[in-house]
Amino acid sequence: MDVGTSAPIEGCTILVASGRYVNPMALRPDDVRIEDIAHALGNQCRYSGHTREFYSVAEHSVRLAGILEEAGESWWVVLCGLLHDAAEAYLVDLPRPLKRDSALGEAYIAAEERCLRAVMSHFGLSPTEPPCVRAADLTMLATERRDLMPGDDVWAVIADVAPLEETIEPWEPRDARETFLFEFHRFTGYIEGAQ
Repeated sequence: MDVGTSAPIEGCTILVASGRYVNPMALRPDDVRIEDIAHALGNQCRYSGHTREFYSVAEHSVRLAGILEEAGESWWVVLCGLLHDAAEAYLVDLPRPLKRDSALGEAYIAAEERCLRAVMSHFGLSPTEPPCVRAADLTMLATERRDLMPGDDVWAVIADVAPLEETIEPWEPRDARETFLFEFHRFTGYIEGAQ
């Protein structure tokens, strides 16, 4: 059987929330479902779970998209922000130091880039991340460091980045999933159940 089916196949495949099997190492645009992305990101904790309390990748993505919307960015840039970590729905998150400074990280980054290209292609978006998305991601990193992580040391990557004024009060996984989907549909105009 082909990848993206409801039956297991040989090779590097995973069963996703919609009940389909996909190959995250060779994800195709047709394999992508926004419901799978929202479900997985809502259930994944940032920072390998080392936050003071559960804080999902979905919530991070929604908050990042909010920064972009508040800055007056176009709907498609805001949507790029919402989906900037969508590859993690299929690959899970790898901590930044491991991703940036190891042989494992090199292989992961290549897989992540392929996966994100498939996601962005599925939704008709450019695979090139707008610079403002990276800036908003750093703002979120500074805010999350302040509000969610143990200790008070300064991380070099955000030493000069101001966090948001608002304090993060983490959402439950279901709320994060539903808010992620709501924001996605708000920015795309897709109807419920759209592929």
